[in-house]
Amino acid sequence: MRRWMRFNLWVWAGALLAALWLLALPPAMDFWAASHWNKVPCHLAPRIGANAPDRYFYQVKETQYESQRRDFWQNKGILHASKKEMLLDTPNFCWVSPSDPENSVLALDAHSNFSNAGGSLAAAALLVVAAGVLTWAGRPKKKPGATHA
Repeated sequence: MRRWMRFNLWVWAGALLAALWLLALPPAMDFWAASHWNKVPCHLAPRIGANAPDRYFYQVKETQYESQRRDFWQNKGILHASKKEMLLDTPNFCWVSPSDPENSVLALDAHSNFSNAGGSLAAAALLVVAAGVLTWAGRPKKKPGATHA
C-alpha cells in the first residue's frame, strides 16, 4: 500500500507540475519579454484569406524576418528570413529575443488573451486525465472475501 501511495504522489506531482508549466509559462513569458526582449518596429502584412493568421515583418540588423506568431501561446515559427531592406510605414511594434532574432511575438497579452491557448489547455487536461487513469488502474485490488471494518 505504501508503494502505491508513493507512486500516486509522483504521478500526480508530475502531472500537475507539467500542467502548470503548460499553462503558466506563456503568461510568465509576457512579463519576461516586456523587460528583456527588444521592442522593434514591425509591419503588418495584409491577410491572404479570412481565416489566415496575421503575418508581420520586422528587421534585426540587415536581416528581415516574416513571422505569424501572435503571442506566447503559439509555437515559435519564422516563415522567411532575407537580407533585403524593409520600409516600415506603420507604427506597430513586436518583441524580439536579443539572443535569437527568429524568436518574436506580435503581442504581449498571453496573460489576458487565451484565444490561442487551446493546445496548452488540451495538453494539460490530458495530463490530468492520464494521471487519474494511471492511479485508478494501479490501485490495490481488494482480496476476495475481505470486508470493510
